[in-house]
Amino acid sequence: MARSASLLNTRLLQRQRDSLLRQISIIVLGGLVSCSGSAHQQPRVAGDQSKTTELGLFMKTRVNPSFSKISFLLFHEEDSETDVDPTALPASAAELARAAERLTKWPELPGESEQSKLVFTEYADSLRSDAVKLVEALHGNQRDSARKVFESLHRKCDACHHFFRYDQSSVLDQRGQGNGPRP
Repeated sequence: MARSASLLNTRLLQRQRDSLLRQISIIVLGGLVSCSGSAHQQPRVAGDQSKTTELGLFMKTRVNPSFSKISFLLFHEEDSETDVDPTALPASAAELARAAERLTKWPELPGESEQSKLVFTEYADSLRSDAVKLVEALHGNQRDSARKVFESLHRKCDACHHFFRYDQSSVLDQRGQGNGPRP
């Protein structure tokens, strides 16, 4: 009798296991079907990639170079073994201010909602304001003040990037201008 009870338990366990495997297979199959689509469908992205790309290219070519140069000259100039032109820092700050001014008038703002466009505009205005303050501090030889303004500017840039920076490497690669993912 113990043998037939053991055989019965084995059969029940086998049926339960088979039933569980069928259920898991159905769930997995359902998940695969829902995730698959036509090979011609494009993934849904926020906004038009070309608009974001134009803004991204502007940031990479007009804002980032002057931002990086200012950061180096304000905080790491003494680390450089070469003499730095004393006009380089104010010139880079002025270039950043001009780029920030263009951002405040950017024709096609990122984001789909009016609120996100308003947030972008506010960040751009704030960047412009800080860049102008930076230029003024540098022209007044107020290096400590310039550092504080730049740190404020840097925090605002980081906050804006948190909301609006998209991975644009795939779009850039399609245009033949990208070199893989951005750092």
